Amino acid sequence: MKGVYYRLGKKCFVLAPLGKEGSITRQRSDQIYEKIIQPALAACEYEGIRADKIPTSGVITTEIIEHLLNDELVIADLTERNPNVTYELGIRHAFRKPVIHMKDVSEKKLPFDVQGIRTIDIDYRFADKWEHYKNKLIQFIKNIDTDPTKLQSPIGLTAVIQSIGKNEAQSQFNSEVLTQLQIIKSSIFDLESVVYSQFGPPDQEPPDDEEPEEPPDDIPDHDEGPPDDEEQEEPPDESP
Repeated sequence: MKGVYYRLGKKCFVLAPLGKEGSITRQRSDQIYEKIIQPALAACEYEGIRADKIPTSGVITTEIIEHLLNDELVIADLTERNPNVTYELGIRHAFRKPVIHMKDVSEKKLPFDVQGIRTIDIDYRFADKWEHYKNKLIQFIKNIDTDPTKLQSPIGLTAVIQSIGKNEAQSQFNSEVLTQLQIIKSSIFDLESVVYSQFGPPDQEPPDDEEPEEPPDDIPDHDEGPPDDEEQEEPPDESP
């Protein structure tokens, strides 16, 4: 199975400390990749690839970034706290896409930022345990396939917390606005009650079926002269 590149539907990019050819680090990574990771991916119908096994002649950094951004799954071996693995894992986390973490059992403590994320512990030195680790990895992959949105990452958790905080803040603001509106409404009602008690209700227009009263006929019109049938008295004659 060495160097196998499964051409199936979904893709999985594998991050691992590689070291120099023939080094203990490379031997361990090759064992885990060939005996545990690749069989688990094949069982879940994934196409698995590691950076040193990318079968293209392009720029390796560009190829790696494309896998980190586009592949459906990434498996990251955090053993030895390799800086390349840490950097590439950070890129994957930044885009909030599915990642499975694993490490050697000898790695007692992980970096603080990823300590709270579930991690598969693997002891590659015992071949009789490879099947157990493979099945455990298969279960992790199936859980992600069932619900890809249910993933763990520091950035993802932070985004969820911020979203909850924004929703709570908006809800509290809406509640306070409604409370203030109720207070204003109550104050207007109280003010109307005081005005009515002192000055009475506002004037109302007469109903449409009632006509306004007309003045009586016997009220003299001061603009008119005396009646026609009455003669005015002549002034007395004052001549000698």
